[in-house]
Amino acid sequence: TGSRIMGGASGGGAGAARILREIDVQRLRGRLVAPDRNEYAVEYFGHFCALMHLEHLEERRQLQRRAQRSGPLVDNLECVAVFGRKDGRKADALGWEDPGSEMGVLLLPSGTCLERLRVKKGDSVGLSEAGTVGASAGAKLAGTVADLKPAKGREAAQMIVKVRGAWPDNAQTCTWRVDQDANSTLYERQLQALLSLVVKPRNKICELLIAARVGGVDAWVARSRGKMAGGQAPVTKTRAKDQAAARKLASTQPQARNLQEALDEASTLKHLNASQREAVSAALKQTCAVIQGPPGTGKTHVSVQILKMWARS
Repeated sequence: TGSRIMGGASGGGAGAARILREIDVQRLRGRLVAPDRNEYAVEYFGHFCALMHLEHLEERRQLQRRAQRSGPLVDNLECVAVFGRKDGRKADALGWEDPGSEMGVLLLPSGTCLERLRVKKGDSVGLSEAGTVGASAGAKLAGTVADLKPAKGREAAQMIVKVRGAWPDNAQTCTWRVDQDANSTLYERQLQALLSLVVKPRNKICELLIAARVGGVDAWVARSRGKMAGGQAPVTKTRAKDQAAARKLASTQPQARNLQEALDEASTLKHLNASQREAVSAALKQTCAVIQGPPGTGKTHVSVQILKMWARS
């Protein structure tokens, strides 16, 4: 069903609406069963899969509205080369048809400063023939910015885009506009991870993820609303014990000597680049640190290093 909705959505809102009308939500209840019959895993998958779909759709909606208000990231780009065609597999891990990929070279306007360009390497983009309005109107291609090359001598700066599927036959005879698009790579990886949680053997970390049943936030909100209305949720022995453990954990601070040693070590980690070392140091010095970057920039690698150093400090 999910693959049909995504396929219909790419063909326009009317197609997606028609497919949704054919779905009987009540008949879908209880249809997903894990091989090991673990109800917690199924509940976790259903809860977060729905949230992930809604988040992705909302991201696309907001990007389309922004493109209509602010215009494209760049427009009227000439495609001077198409290369690197890779045929897709019959189906990916999700059961969706893999269209393969192909690279294209777009010439950026004369005088373009890559540092000020609103699109960066690794960003998800949508491409359509120049002159169309909005991120979805007339959109033909979706892809990722594979590289940005600065101007060199008389050669203009270039944007190299890896598209899903293939560039059309007229790619080099028309000009293109580039709009920001939702991160499809992240979306598909999250969906694959959720599916693996249900259909594949789970390690101890995955078992911990599903140990606490989903919906705990809803229960917390209900209790909070009760307090604001003048009510008071009863404090059970279990809840009191959890609260005491949480207070103890929140008040725990690393020893100053251990923390300084960890910071000194972080500044000399040779297998990380400068921005990655900075991220490690930030995570060691403060309660909350947000680490972000496009695919392939080492976020997972940095997170593993942070966990190692947290454990030691």
